[in-house]
Amino acid sequence: MVKSTLGADSTEHSSSLKRDKMERMGSEMGIAYKENEAATWTIIDDIDKRELMKIGIWNIRGLGADKKILAVKDFIQSRNLDLVAIVESKTMGVTEVLINKIWGRNNREWVAKEAVGSAGGIIIIWRSNSFNLMGATIHQFAISVLFDSVHWNERWMLTIVYGPAKARDRSALWPELMMIRDNWQGPWIVGGDFNTIRFPSEKNRPGRITTSMRHLSNFIQDGQLIDLPLEGSRYTWSNNQESLVKSRIDRILVSKEWEEVFTKIFQRALPKPTSDHNPLLLEISNYSGGPRPFRFDVDLCEIPGFDDKISGWWKELEADGWEGYKFCKN
Repeated sequence: MVKSTLGADSTEHSSSLKRDKMERMGSEMGIAYKENEAATWTIIDDIDKRELMKIGIWNIRGLGADKKILAVKDFIQSRNLDLVAIVESKTMGVTEVLINKIWGRNNREWVAKEAVGSAGGIIIIWRSNSFNLMGATIHQFAISVLFDSVHWNERWMLTIVYGPAKARDRSALWPELMMIRDNWQGPWIVGGDFNTIRFPSEKNRPGRITTSMRHLSNFIQDGQLIDLPLEGSRYTWSNNQESLVKSRIDRILVSKEWEEVFTKIFQRALPKPTSDHNPLLLEISNYSGGPRPFRFDVDLCEIPGFDDKISGWWKELEADGWEGYKFCKN
């Protein structure tokens, strides 16, 4: 189900936001913006392009209570989100009334995968003056939406996942995600609750490497995805019990095409006011503050045979020069 409310009201809302930004800018800079509207808006537009996109993803564990709806609304407003994805909405028959409570009436579109009974469900809501919807597909475990961005000349895809809780059912998730990747080779964001960790260290009680961990790592590698570092917290879920269990079962992955276009991409886990999952915030900016940082996931060292692979690749390398140069050539 896809709904849009773009029209006269959204145009008025956009104009109102523009005026508010101009007034704040004029006040902070000590100038009368009404006499310098063109210059003020040029500055604001440049700032908007640098802070290009904010996406929030949160497993809310059901929207049945008013406090959950208010928590999501506060998440959207306090972080000035361009898009929010609500995972495990546990909602059948998503309506305009519910979307209005979460986002408001203006300047938004939405798509929903309804819950089966009281299980699952995904809702995605976004600013209609930021993204033009080109298509949406509801999969067994996910929703994919294809966007054209208003602020930059690129078409990109977002896939929001709610992975099965049982490992035997989860085995069908990875072929579904790879099918999406095979059919879309452009910029891709895939995130949500995968219901599995990637490494034993992503749980406060580390255990053995499971089949689901291997499947997630293989998907990231085969899909040529970047597993972004998580800021703000080491874990994204806890059982909130006396015998505390914490793990990182929620994550956001981006395709390598994103880093070819944008130099600043951050993933943060925020405090959870409700639910047993932390909200995730993805911030993407095209502002370049210097060379791109070298990234190495230390958890890769936990994969059996990883050291041998590195040693073998190093021995196979044919390059002359100092060791750092040879490493970069590889």
